[in-house]
Amino acid sequence: MHLVLVLILVILVVGVVQSILFGLGYALRKLHITAANIQKLKWYVGLGLGLWLLILALMARGGVFMNFEAWPPPMLLVLLPIPLLALILLRSRLFLLCLKAIPARWLLFAQTYRVFLELLLWFGFTIGMVPFHLTFAGFNYDIVVGLTAIPAGLLFFRRGRWLRFEAMIWNTFGVILLLYNSFIFLISLPYSFQVFDIPPSNSFITQFPFIWIPGFLTPLAIAFHLFSLRQQFIPRSKREFSLRRK
Repeated sequence: MHLVLVLILVILVVGVVQSILFGLGYALRKLHITAANIQKLKWYVGLGLGLWLLILALMARGGVFMNFEAWPPPMLLVLLPIPLLALILLRSRLFLLCLKAIPARWLLFAQTYRVFLELLLWFGFTIGMVPFHLTFAGFNYDIVVGLTAIPAGLLFFRRGRWLRFEAMIWNTFGVILLLYNSFIFLISLPYSFQVFDIPPSNSFITQFPFIWIPGFLTPLAIAFHLFSLRQQFIPRSKREFSLRRK
């Protein structure tokens, strides 16, 4: 059953990476970038994501994240690179043009992978691998954002409708929930500040491929929220604005 859990997570990560590359290709085509340059940019992005996943895997296999006496905690550090990269990208003109080209609802739809992640954690609990309090039946409510992602996208960004304030509230709630869940996961690990010492141990998250949850899937969800929030304030033509307000 452990191998089934591993396979599901690997498929989920591959699917998320493919979705990112698809969205990037769509945006670049909208910007009339040549096919050759689109393939080159997608290759660079895919390579970057693949290298980050590989680095996390190698560090996990080397037991780096099992050092619970290190300071700052290695598990805390793996959460930071992707959100920091997101903030850097938001200062890039090309990236902002890509955000403008992507349908606003897509960045909300992308959050649906969190449903599959929460179901994976629940399955892990049923086989005695994941502590109960880290599932949606315990203290992990992240599934709420995943379940509401598609309805929110359809409601906030229908044709001729642009509910920016509502989208900001939804995204802000999503970020707060991710920070809350990350905090719960962190204080469940056997560091000196551990609060939840409930078997089974939460240390499975430090192993491959589960390190991809705090090192990739969780911070990526934060990045998608930041991208969606920034997208609401990208200057648009008067014609675009009027079409969305009708």
